Amino acid sequence: MVARREFIKASTLSAGGLLLGVNLACEKSNPVESVSPGIMHEFNAYVQIDTNGLVKIFNPVPEIGQGVKTALPMLVAEELGIAWEKIMVVQADASEVYGGSDQRAAGSNSVRIFWEPMQRAGAVARELLLQAAAETWQISRDHCHIKNGRVANRINRENLGFGELAERASKLQVPETVLLKKKSQFEIIGGSAPNPDMRKIITGASQFGFDVDIPGMLYSSMEKCATYGARVQSFDATAAMTVPGVLKVFKVPFHGEADRPFCREGIAVVGTSTWAVLKGRKALNPVWDLGNNTNESTERLHGQCKALLNRQDGEQVIDQGDVYHDLAGADHTLESIYHVPFIAHVPMEPVNCTIDLREDRC
Repeated sequence: MVARREFIKASTLSAGGLLLGVNLACEKSNPVESVSPGIMHEFNAYVQIDTNGLVKIFNPVPEIGQGVKTALPMLVAEELGIAWEKIMVVQADASEVYGGSDQRAAGSNSVRIFWEPMQRAGAVARELLLQAAAETWQISRDHCHIKNGRVANRINRENLGFGELAERASKLQVPETVLLKKKSQFEIIGGSAPNPDMRKIITGASQFGFDVDIPGMLYSSMEKCATYGARVQSFDATAAMTVPGVLKVFKVPFHGEADRPFCREGIAVVGTSTWAVLKGRKALNPVWDLGNNTNESTERLHGQCKALLNRQDGEQVIDQGDVYHDLAGADHTLESIYHVPFIAHVPMEPVNCTIDLREDRC
């Protein structure tokens, strides 16, 4: 007899008749999950360690599938000298301590912006733990080192766990300068580490944007034109307002620059449920001013690209070798043209956000 759960796991791998035993590594409990919580001590905005040895690393950037909730904490773990399996990654709230507007997922900037701050945060925590251990043993800090998430000393080989040193270390003065590891010393950075949310994702426990629910929450969805850059010419909210649950309909104005609008014009429908606002959108009958992109098409874009390739007055970026001479003298040449469609850069989940607007804050 096969349990329903085991059958589902196996059937995702095979549509045929061979039933295989499948072991999902993510189903094994993370060791840190079994650690009973102690008294938590903060070392900096990125690192907290409690008295039972639980190490929390805070990820400042939104994780939307690009892997920053793995990549950025690896920087801290590397400098701290603790195994990836012994940490808990926490998604940080928005805060000025993380650079304010830098807390965004855009332009492949996350690792670039936070590499040094997070590496330094791990190094600071490491130095504080080493100093706390040195004071505990009444020896020089130079005799102390970190191995496998514990602080050891080279004199008598005694060692202490991070939890045993957490309180003392968190109260020490933060060093102004710390020595960062060299690339040749990396043990975690550059390697492979499992996604800290993998178990939650596979079991359905992860909270996505659409899962958020706050008291009195309303829903909104915006009707936009399929033509990029189009403006709203007119719409009729009468029919939409008769849909049960629809509360308000209004135009969303253009915001941004002409060639790169951050928010295109559209018509927002607000109501008490997702179903209501989507049904309200269908009743709007909008008329659009398509603007400069009225005749835009994939074929037209490909034609523009081909015309640019044939131009001889382009800017020369690099001049190295003599490719045309080599091609002329080659026994065989291969010429190919590759076309890539215009693809939207969107996640699997519809783009969404939840706004909790109060009189004094948002």
